[in-house]
Amino acid sequence: MEPGPYGAGMTTPGEHRIDLGHGVFIDYCFTGPGAIDFQLWWESVELAHGSIDEQTPAAKVEVDTKVARAEMDLTIDGFLGEVLCSASIQIWDTSANPPGWTSIVACTNDVLVHFDPTKGMVAGRATAYPPVVQGPWGPSGPSGDGVTRFHITDQPRVLADVGPEVKARMFPAYSPLVLNIVACCGRPTGSPSGPGVYADPESPWFNVFFGVYQMDCAVTDGWTRPFGYESAAGVASVVHGEDLVRIGKSDWNWFSNYMYGVPSGVCAQYSSVDMGAVTFTPTETIPLGSTTWHCVTMSGVEVASAYQSDAPGAAQLVENSLLTDEWRKSFGEPSPRPEYPTSFIPTKLQSTLLMTYWQDAAGFHTLMFGGTSGIDTDPAFLAAQVSAAKQTIVDHYPTAGFAPS
Repeated sequence: MEPGPYGAGMTTPGEHRIDLGHGVFIDYCFTGPGAIDFQLWWESVELAHGSIDEQTPAAKVEVDTKVARAEMDLTIDGFLGEVLCSASIQIWDTSANPPGWTSIVACTNDVLVHFDPTKGMVAGRATAYPPVVQGPWGPSGPSGDGVTRFHITDQPRVLADVGPEVKARMFPAYSPLVLNIVACCGRPTGSPSGPGVYADPESPWFNVFFGVYQMDCAVTDGWTRPFGYESAAGVASVVHGEDLVRIGKSDWNWFSNYMYGVPSGVCAQYSSVDMGAVTFTPTETIPLGSTTWHCVTMSGVEVASAYQSDAPGAAQLVENSLLTDEWRKSFGEPSPRPEYPTSFIPTKLQSTLLMTYWQDAAGFHTLMFGGTSGIDTDPAFLAAQVSAAKQTIVDHYPTAGFAPS
């Protein structure tokens, strides 16, 4: 079953249409991440309507009129980002001899649409355990609930189309991959709905988040190594630095700031990968919990920021997704400063990552915990983030690393 023309005849922002053929179509609209309202139509006749979401992921529709009969099950998979349909639809055909019921739609678990972001997992768990930083820099907190997943593939997705954009720009020569994120950022000390420190160039938290990545790479997609490593050699694996730069620029420029509302042209401006501008320190192997992890430090990665100036003529944020407002509330609202008249000023970052991977029948899964700060920021700020990440590993993922040698 092929999706029909999205947006044809639609008047509500974010509403889409799926043509099932023979005059039957479904109109649907996302009311939030993993939640949709839908209507089943036959030509100009509304047969049924309903909703599905993460709490009620399945809806059964039954229609029995003089002109149409329908049985339809819609299911939403909050992890794969799929809406599936099983349906049997008949109409009363007066042109038949004798007149009778004619089947016009019959399908079983067909995928109607793919969407992003979805629910994700870290080390097999959907529950997020965000690292927490306190101290003179002010408190941190998670930028969202649970684990957020994006699919970096060529496959079009509704709600947020950023995954295919990242695939084309940042990973054109890579097989598809999946990014699971637990992102944490600074929290304003005043009203939670006021200007945020993430978008404030006077804050050490400016354009900074830290937390957890899990990169999933399927063998069925052609992966023969874990993301972030040259090969699958266990604790002896060599870190592949270019992977780290590419995913860092992808997250800052696209999964965070583009979703926040930074124009795509600005994000693209800082998406090139120049490994000569990035400095790596030698990889260490350190004990954490009952296992060992690789510790990698790099600096010099330049990315766009979400800063929006209110100076006359300054570039402004745009609505890149139905989730843009949610991203701004999660990271913190814009925080213009008169001393900074130019929007989206870039930052150069330094990062420390704690890395490991494991392999199963599905493929490779790379875990990365760590922290980030501006390249000229007090080193103690980055150290505090790394300390929080280590504590999270010890408390919640003590067996996730490499087996001790």
